[in-house]
Amino acid sequence: MEYNSQQRYNELFPNDATKAKAFDEIAKQYYFCNFGTMQKSDIDVLLFSLYIDQILSQTEEKVDTYSDYTLSKYLGITQSRISTLKVKKELKYPYPDFDWKESFLRVLENARYENGKIKVHIPDKNLYLEVKNAIECKKGYIDVPLNTHLLQVSPEYFIDLVLEISGDENKKKTKENLIKKLNEKYHDARKLEENL
Repeated sequence: MEYNSQQRYNELFPNDATKAKAFDEIAKQYYFCNFGTMQKSDIDVLLFSLYIDQILSQTEEKVDTYSDYTLSKYLGITQSRISTLKVKKELKYPYPDFDWKESFLRVLENARYENGKIKVHIPDKNLYLEVKNAIECKKGYIDVPLNTHLLQVSPEYFIDLVLEISGDENKKKTKENLIKKLNEKYHDARKLEENL
C-alpha cells in the first residue's frame, strides 16, 4: 500500500467547508483573547484530533484506517507517538460518537481462549483502557503482556464484562451460550465450566 499524505489530506478535508470548520477550531485557541498561549504539544493534540475525527466520521468500523501503523505512515511520526496522541486526544477532545461497549463487541470476533485465559487483540488504545477500567471497577484484573494491544483476562472476568455490556436480560442463558461456543471452538475450554 502506498501512503500519500497529501492525497489522504484531500480525502479527509475534501472541500472548503471541512477546511473552514477545522480552521475555526484552531482559531478558537488563538483569537479569543488567548493568542500564543497554547503550547506546541497542545497544538499537536488539536490538529491530531481534527485529523482522526475526520477518519472516524468516515470509517469508524474499519480499524485499519486509523491503526497506529497506518497513521504513523501518513503523518511521519512513530507508532508510539500516535498511541500517545490518541490517548491525549480522547481526554481533551473526546470523539462524540465513541461507544466503547459497541466497539468492544465488534472486536470480540478476535477473542481466543489459550492457557486458561481469554485473549483479545484490541487495536485502539482508548478502547483497551475503557475495557481495562470496566474490568477493574468490577474488582477484576487483567494480565499485562508485552503486547500493549492484547487484552489477557481470566474467563470469569471476561464473561462478567460481556454479560454486563450485552444488556441481555437472560444473563444465565447468555453465559451458557458463550461457554458452549467456546467449548465448540477450543477443546481445552471445557475447563471453563468447572471454574465458573
